[in-house]
Amino acid sequence: MLKKMNPFYQKELKPWGYEIILTPPDWPVTGKIAFTKAGNRWSFQYHEKKTETICLREGEAEIWLEDEKGEVKKIPMEKLKGYNVKPLKNIDFVPLPTV
Repeated sequence: MLKKMNPFYQKELKPWGYEIILTPPDWPVTGKIAFTKAGNRWSFQYHEKKTETICLREGEAEIWLEDEKGEVKKIPMEKLKGYNVKPLKNIDFVPLPTV
């Protein structure tokens, strides 16, 4: 039987844009929608406990992911494809300029 949940929504302003968090902070995963302003990028970061999946909806971007050896791979993102990020792995989201 599924447990009834109350909807969760939290908007967080960031220097590069904003995030809409869709999952409560005590969950083991984070669901969010992030809007990044043109010419901005996220900071290189990681989560200690949470798994994160990044998906590009529109525009062009690279995702910089730390691999198992600690090396950073710069990956051109495909639209509507999920990119999973494990805890303690650094990530950066870099929007690319559009012509």
